[in-house]
Amino acid sequence: MKKGGTFAFQVPHNMDAPSHALMRATANEGPWAAKLKNVREIAVLDPAGYYEILAPHAQSVDIWETEYLHVLRGDDAVYHWVSGTGLRPFVQALDAAEREHFIVAYKAKLNTAYPMRTDGATLFPFKRMFVVVRV
Repeated sequence: MKKGGTFAFQVPHNMDAPSHALMRATANEGPWAAKLKNVREIAVLDPAGYYEILAPHAQSVDIWETEYLHVLRGDDAVYHWVSGTGLRPFVQALDAAEREHFIVAYKAKLNTAYPMRTDGATLFPFKRMFVVVRV
């Protein structure tokens, strides 16, 4: 990148959220545990990790987190949110029958952690990390 340039990116930063902790717990608890023991989620560094990598090459590095409160609708709303991304490596490693049982167990945990409100909404806090690097 040329001197004076700017590079920016954002990444989900919710690996410690119940949605992801329960995903890992479900993977470790069921009859599929051996099959899923080597499944890894997408690696995201903490803010200090990105700073350590980027700062030696930059004039400035700005890093911050924002937590969004997503208002989701419908049954199993959080499951549907994570099924397109974070859950994929887990369910892709299972056969059809295992996948069905895994999903049932995971949905039950999610629905306890993220209950549907009386108005039909499910509140889903979701953190993102933003990084802006100036060289």
